[in-house]
Amino acid sequence: MKKACFPKVLIAIPTYEGMKYCLNDFIIGLKSLIYDNFEVLFVDNSHSDTYFNLIQEQGYAVIKSKRFKNPRETIVNSRNLLRQIFLNGDYDYFFSVEQDVILTSEIIPTMLSLQKEIVSGVYYKTKGALGFKVYYPVLMTACDENGNIIETNKDDCLIRDMYREEVEIGKLIKVEASGLGCVMIARRVLEKVEFRYEEEKNAYDDMFFAIDTKKQGFQIWADTGLKCKHILEGKPEY
Repeated sequence: MKKACFPKVLIAIPTYEGMKYCLNDFIIGLKSLIYDNFEVLFVDNSHSDTYFNLIQEQGYAVIKSKRFKNPRETIVNSRNLLRQIFLNGDYDYFFSVEQDVILTSEIIPTMLSLQKEIVSGVYYKTKGALGFKVYYPVLMTACDENGNIIETNKDDCLIRDMYREEVEIGKLIKVEASGLGCVMIARRVLEKVEFRYEEEKNAYDDMFFAIDTKKQGFQIWADTGLKCKHILEGKPEY
């Protein structure tokens, strides 16, 4: 079957020199992908060109973007550069991936088969103190005042982190928000929504992406059967 028969996917990866610790694992994940029609593009926002050159040496396309003092400004600038390249090209889907999330081989065809405009895989973050860690999926759900999961179209609904036990069984679920570390986004979504943040609010672009896409009438989904390793050990501060 020719590549033209498959939707064209851009795997869009903002990165910087601090992510060198997981580059080899990430590339192993890229090389395992079984889909036939995708391109990979890194955007490096490091201060120097050292990491840029290292990625090029691995055989991958990479461009430079500016690094700001504010990490939110840096990541939004990098993602919007990727978005513009995506919109200027002939791509059908924008696969937003962060370099510490290791992709599974079947993730692209599985996501596309769901025929959703926005669908996330599952990877975990940690919360805790004094050596005690709890793992949470990087997903948020609407809830009532008692924390029970609900479905709602309200923009001002209560939300909370999902719990690990809520995503153990593989199924397709609606979520209020996901991280941008492993999410497939249809072209028509990015034609209407840019990545952004608000200086006065303590939230990153993933939350504003969720807000803005909901306002445009899009639903974020998560396939809880698509679980990816999230390499946090060795990750430096910004």
